[in-house]
Amino acid sequence: MNAKDKVYRYMSYAEFLDIIRFNRLTLKYPGIWPDKLEALFLKHFEGDDNVKKVIEIFQNKYPSLPLDDVKSNLQIISAVLIKMRCQCWTHKEDDLVMWNERSGSEFVRIAVAKKSFDKYRKCRLVHRAVNYVEKVDLNKLLDHFANERIVTEFVLIKKSIFKYEDEYRLVLLPKDHSFETHSYGNSLPEFLCRHFHGLRSQFGLIDSHLDFDIHDIKDVKISPYATDDFSKLVEADCKQYNVKYSGMSAILE
Repeated sequence: MNAKDKVYRYMSYAEFLDIIRFNRLTLKYPGIWPDKLEALFLKHFEGDDNVKKVIEIFQNKYPSLPLDDVKSNLQIISAVLIKMRCQCWTHKEDDLVMWNERSGSEFVRIAVAKKSFDKYRKCRLVHRAVNYVEKVDLNKLLDHFANERIVTEFVLIKKSIFKYEDEYRLVLLPKDHSFETHSYGNSLPEFLCRHFHGLRSQFGLIDSHLDFDIHDIKDVKISPYATDDFSKLVEADCKQYNVKYSGMSAILE
């Protein structure tokens, strides 16, 4: 198997236990990510000025599009993004930076073959490498949505300063873009902002769980800073759930 055929997730011991005990992955709302470029459209809908930029770009690209259609398109984008959930993985097999980004010694890294995620497509899962950029091109993103009616590109970009992470991302798409919130406003930007905050109130920031076959885990490794007691604990967990345990990272040796 090629080195790029597998991806890795570094996590807390609590998350590891949740995966092997309940056979599930926990995906998060992308709007909580700290990078300002991540989930950019979600951040753009939080204030009138940024919404105005998006509306202006959309209208300049499609000048013949009626205002109601502009509103409808942007409502769909915001609804799908708010209902979408994501999880971050990496191509880094055993990386000191990845270990150091997690405060403490009781951390675990699991390995999974990329192709094993294909079986979850029926659950609306998309999995792909992140695209690193210096500056996001809103025109391209809107073009992609207008032509393909696909929103995943909006959460598959990241600042190039983070390229060292070599990230691979899972994206769990919602069943639909429907919503029950009713918005109003004296202008289109005001309406879309209220629509966005109404959607976020309706769907909240709760996590989503994806059923996951733990036999897809190729191996388990623990932090190079872990204690022997923690190593024995994780080894026992792996033995109980029939998952391969590769011991402590030897990256500091």
